[in-house]
Amino acid sequence: MTSSLSLTGLLVSISIVILVGVPILVSIVRSARGDLGDGLGKVVLPVPRAVRALRLTGFTVANVFGGMLVVVDLDRIKPLFWSAEQVITGMLISGPSATTPYLKDVFVLYPALILVGLVTLALFEQSPLRRRLVSVLPVLAFVAITIWSVGIFTALSAEFAVAPGVFQWVVTTFMLATGFFVMLSILQHNLQLPRAMQIPFSSLSKGSALVALGLAILVATVISVTVFVLVSDWLSLTLAEASIGVLFSLPAISLGTYLLLYVSAPAPKRGHATGRIPSLTVIMPAYNEEVVIERTLAAIDEAAAHYRGTVYVVVADDGSTDSTPSIIEATFASYQWANGSLVRCPHRGKAGALNAALEASTTEIVVRIDADTLVDDKVFVPLPDWFANPEIGMVGALDLPHPDLEAWYSYGRLFECLRAFAFGRLAQMRVNGIVCVPGTYSAFRRSVAMSINGFVEGMNGEDADLTIQVARLGYRVVVDTDIVIYEDVPQTWLEFKKQRVRWFRGGTQIFSRHFLLRRENLSTVMVFGYDFSLAKFRAVVHPLMVFGLGSVIFLFPGGYDLLAKLFFLLVLGNIPTYVTLAVLAWRHGYGRKIPWLIILFPFGIAKRLAAIESLMSIPTQGSQLVPDGPPSIARTVTLESSSSISLH
Repeated sequence: MTSSLSLTGLLVSISIVILVGVPILVSIVRSARGDLGDGLGKVVLPVPRAVRALRLTGFTVANVFGGMLVVVDLDRIKPLFWSAEQVITGMLISGPSATTPYLKDVFVLYPALILVGLVTLALFEQSPLRRRLVSVLPVLAFVAITIWSVGIFTALSAEFAVAPGVFQWVVTTFMLATGFFVMLSILQHNLQLPRAMQIPFSSLSKGSALVALGLAILVATVISVTVFVLVSDWLSLTLAEASIGVLFSLPAISLGTYLLLYVSAPAPKRGHATGRIPSLTVIMPAYNEEVVIERTLAAIDEAAAHYRGTVYVVVADDGSTDSTPSIIEATFASYQWANGSLVRCPHRGKAGALNAALEASTTEIVVRIDADTLVDDKVFVPLPDWFANPEIGMVGALDLPHPDLEAWYSYGRLFECLRAFAFGRLAQMRVNGIVCVPGTYSAFRRSVAMSINGFVEGMNGEDADLTIQVARLGYRVVVDTDIVIYEDVPQTWLEFKKQRVRWFRGGTQIFSRHFLLRRENLSTVMVFGYDFSLAKFRAVVHPLMVFGLGSVIFLFPGGYDLLAKLFFLLVLGNIPTYVTLAVLAWRHGYGRKIPWLIILFPFGIAKRLAAIESLMSIPTQGSQLVPDGPPSIARTVTLESSSSISLH
């Protein structure tokens, strides 16, 4: 120890941080208002809003202008920040000079940019001005927590002679986490989101799985931080430079966690189906799918030829206004191996159509396939063995983009799919932590789905919701890379944006429904759910960080030297990810696509833009409730080959 730490001052400071932070945490524990559902199978929310280009433009301009002010006034902000820290550390430690090595180069740029991002998010949400102004209060809490926490970490680091690189990593990570929770607080306060789920996660999702995941995160963090500190010392990074460089260690921690789980945790095992191979039912929602549905249904018939049991196909037409129903009936009439049935129902959305098809099914194994998905001919073969294991509740596939699609979005999606389905979910399933098996292909037990009234209606993300519900009920969710399907990928910016806005909006709704900070939500699924939700925070802050760094480079002496160092850290931090993706691409027959890894940077920017718009598309508190279609009507229907059934 190098100085004398005041225990009283430390307790007072920690108490202040807790008192300021409690309202933030409470808002992430309390269920959102605006949902007239029951917190179980019913969600009743207003329909999403269209986001005006003027609002998005205003948000972008405000971000850029705010970032510019931060950079221009950085020399004024730093002394204020330093003065506040000296006051706090003076209360905590008798030898304040010992804190100078940690505070001499104040790392104010990154928290200032987080502050700008949070303020603009609060002010540009589509809510009444009064509510938006109230949302600035959590932002002020972020400022208070940051200042006091930095003082605490500085005093403790000086007391115990913590390495500056470790100190910087801890402080910056804490700032990132604080900003993330403040953003969640703003969203919970402003937006109309689903009520919290009332069914707790079962013990299968807790216990040893949580311990294994926690150890993997800890080991990956220690290794990544050690490498970061060594490299920072080698590059002679100042603390301010290191505070930004910390962000480049986070991808390595995430990848390291997945690698450790993949190689150390046992994978779920298939059972062994005996006796007669069980029948299964494919359910499919369809709304104006005349362009693609014939191809999809024909591929399912080919897959049925390779399955030794009976395959039923139930397509629920969701009130299509084109020739979709007639194409379905004509395709079913030509079936050689499967038995097709058409269910006609009024338009009420994808989840409503899925529930109509689910009610019309009679087999225990149900496979949901989207109307624009092309399946491999062996997609049904592994299912009897999987479901012979009584622990298995859902099985997903290796999703890949359709090979005929050539727009650059397809290449970005290819690597995204390889990372998610050929690696990430294989690691997650070892601790039963899969958050979403997409609706492109998901096989599940009908009895389990029916026990929770099928697919949730009234919100986006019905596929993720069913996945999480299966885990809540105590079943394991797995992905089998022997099951290969090819999905449609948007080929234009407008199509891509529409898809990703819907996905990110669904992610926000799923978070509010399943991952609030409640004891019954504690699970491995929740941990990975928070990792997914961080994408929205990065979407708000990272563009500002890029702009801020650019301004520093052009406006301040030594900027190009800083650029070179941070570029090196960026490359170093992403090398493991890119190597992993290259190996996955080679292993799955996409070796020629490896040069397209360069597309991941613009692909990531496109996703962040969509994430921002998704946050603004969710109706805010006080929005008028407009139900999305009539209530669902369900009844059991007996399947008949090539039949047409109506539900009214």
